[in-house]
Amino acid sequence: MTPGMAPGMASRRRALALLAGSLALGGCQRSGGLTVGFMAPLSGRRTDLGEGGRNGALVAVERINALGGVAGHPLQLLVEDDQMDPQRAVAGFQRMLARGIVALVGAYAKPLSDAIGPMARAVDVPVISPNLALPVDAEHDDIVLRLNRTAQQNAQAYARQLTRSGQRRIAVIAEVSSREFVQSWIANFSQALSALGSQTSQVLTYTADADTSFDALVRSTQGTACDGAMLIGPTTDVARLCQQFRRLRPGLPLCTIDRAGNAALLQLGGRAVEDLVLLQAFNPDDRSAAYLAFAQRFHERFGEAPGQGAVLAHDAMAVLAQAMQRQPRGRALADTLGRGEAFQGLQQPIRFDAQGGAQRQAFFVQVRHGRFATLGAA
Repeated sequence: MTPGMAPGMASRRRALALLAGSLALGGCQRSGGLTVGFMAPLSGRRTDLGEGGRNGALVAVERINALGGVAGHPLQLLVEDDQMDPQRAVAGFQRMLARGIVALVGAYAKPLSDAIGPMARAVDVPVISPNLALPVDAEHDDIVLRLNRTAQQNAQAYARQLTRSGQRRIAVIAEVSSREFVQSWIANFSQALSALGSQTSQVLTYTADADTSFDALVRSTQGTACDGAMLIGPTTDVARLCQQFRRLRPGLPLCTIDRAGNAALLQLGGRAVEDLVLLQAFNPDDRSAAYLAFAQRFHERFGEAPGQGAVLAHDAMAVLAQAMQRQPRGRALADTLGRGEAFQGLQQPIRFDAQGGAQRQAFFVQVRHGRFATLGAA
């Protein structure tokens, strides 16, 4: 959170919070409940991120309302598609503010948090991102909060895991439309490998379009000695790269980043993604009653097992509901979220630190017989 806030700024924030709260509650009372926004890519190349998150949020809202809502008020979800485009995100956020949302689950990438962060600050409407993996700018790190682990944390965890498994030379293939994220990820991965006596043997980057040749990308690794390959990109690209690796370099160990961990990867990749390793910010083999109930309901609604995106969006909704339930009269919701209090997620407690991030346990998983099987904690 931003330290040393001047008294005048604090008073202005409280006034804006009360104004925003009265507007939001007024809008919600017309429809009989409290409205939370959900905004993510629901069309385009990154629907794998948005659809799982939306579905996880919907299941969370259903459960919250089945238990009586928030202080007796039903929770409602207002959905917008931003296509991972900052201009669309700004327009969508404006529409949701006009309809009285009290909080937003969204900002799935750094350019989106940069675009809507100042707007969220102006009206004290907190934003929780289930996917953001880069630190939020200090100007709004107390209004835009991050549930996911950072790119640095995950890249370092992969370096340790691959080195332990005997993979010392790793080829990297990365789709770079999310340039800042990919550059940070590869830099941290390479540095962590080097510290462990391993290395990136090759880094191939591309920007996906209709002419992208996944065959050519994989063939480009054949002249380089490597013990494994790291694939960074959308789920559809990862599935296609796996298919080409299995054809051209069978037996080479493959891994991919956390956000590709969803049912679409299994459906699109088929047998080619068997043995693929990836990190997840939840344990898919958890046997706790809370997680099993969520997974069962998710499967009943959507015909598939929940992935990381669904679990983190569910946790974002759960955190917001708990914060609203605890919120004292006259205190901004963002202040309740950011006071270091612990909230309960599906599998682990959630507490936001001074930079707006939540420390989260992650697990390495491997695709086995068409499902994600937990290997162990990172």
